[in-house]
Amino acid sequence: MSLDGWKSFFEIGAVILLFLTFVFGAGVVITTNWINERQAERLREFDKSLTDAKTDVLKQEERAANAERDAAEAKRTAAEAGAGTEKIRQENLKLSLAVEGERKARLELERALAPRQLLPSERARLLSDLRSAPMPHVIEIVGVNFPEPQRFANILDNVFREAGWTIAEHSAGIFGDPPVGLIISTVTAANQTAIAVQKAFAAIGLAAPAQVNAGRSVLQLTIGIKP
Repeated sequence: MSLDGWKSFFEIGAVILLFLTFVFGAGVVITTNWINERQAERLREFDKSLTDAKTDVLKQEERAANAERDAAEAKRTAAEAGAGTEKIRQENLKLSLAVEGERKARLELERALAPRQLLPSERARLLSDLRSAPMPHVIEIVGVNFPEPQRFANILDNVFREAGWTIAEHSAGIFGDPPVGLIISTVTAANQTAIAVQKAFAAIGLAAPAQVNAGRSVLQLTIGIKP
């Protein structure tokens, strides 16, 4: 090949190389831009994912805090409810005790106001003890001049009569303040019949203290006002 031919060959090669340099340079620039854009997109997506994750964490923390607050509120409400229930129970107990106290007081008042009487079992026990008392079976029964003592005197009069005792007529009334309860008047404190009558009344829950009256010829049972 002649020198002109070689010169033309190299000139053409230089042009081709220059074109290729331009093409590859442009390719590098374009591909670099594409890569940068993709990396920027991935970075934006990563930032968005990170932000969403942080938001979810914050929401979870908020839900946890709300749950703890609700649990604390539930405990406080339960404690207050328990305290309220205990207070109501104590109030109900006080009320029950007050009602029971009023009921007992009413029963005591009713018993205090009710006339004295003998239950069937008490009457049977008194009859048995009076029948076995030492002789003589003679007694004077006196009730003070009030309706209730007179009524109870009649009840005891019937019991003594049924037990076979003789009821003596009383000749003197009761003067001064009316006596209280049952009183047995006897000639001597050692009178066995009087002691037996006292024990007979004690067996059914009635006190009948004895008082000595040397001028008496028979026992006397005085029924005073109800204790």
